[in-house]
Amino acid sequence: MRNLCKPAAVVLFLGLACFLPTRAMANEPWHKSVPYLRLLDKYGAYEPFVDFAVEQLAAVERTQTVMKIVMETPQARARLEVYKFDGRIIVEGGDSSYLGDNWVKMQIPVEFRYEIDLAQLKAKDVQYDATRNLLEVHLPPVRMAKLNADYTSLEVLEKRNPWLRSRAGWYELKEDILYKQVRPGAEALGEEKLSEANLVARGVVQDLLRKLYTPVKGAGKELVIVVK
Repeated sequence: MRNLCKPAAVVLFLGLACFLPTRAMANEPWHKSVPYLRLLDKYGAYEPFVDFAVEQLAAVERTQTVMKIVMETPQARARLEVYKFDGRIIVEGGDSSYLGDNWVKMQIPVEFRYEIDLAQLKAKDVQYDATRNLLEVHLPPVRMAKLNADYTSLEVLEKRNPWLRSRAGWYELKEDILYKQVRPGAEALGEEKLSEANLVARGVVQDLLRKLYTPVKGAGKELVIVVK
């Protein structure tokens, strides 16, 4: 008798999932308001059935995975990294259903890197005034070179997946939030830091030029370096 309970519960759950609608948006097709039909629409008939029923009753064994790396042709670069900082993006969201509401809140580490392209320097951008022993350099614009979100270090801060809701629905919600929120949020934060990166870039280049000049400077007046 006990062995029949679990399959019976699964059948009952499938019936509820098919006939209890979610609180759908007014402009959505009617079938989008039925959880099971929504999964059918996205995954087809097989995957939701496996997720709801078969996977719970059968053991799953993973096979060996294979990774291949393809290297592209190396290219010469004249870019100087001038600024770097690490941050964190916190994203959250949920969905609504009569079977229970899914919810997730996540934290993702993000690395920001800024650079200038020295290949863009023109002769007019570097001026030397011998009378004042002054070297003036106008830098190319600083740009955000890399924005690396470390999804391997993603931390789930809050999670809610009611037992009447499919795991597939919660993972779909999670992936949708990551796709729609992380990159735009990180780019907005990176743009806010551009003015700070420009200030740091001037100091980095000034220090670099000073180190390059030191071995060849004479006994005369010390060179004044101005970076703009």
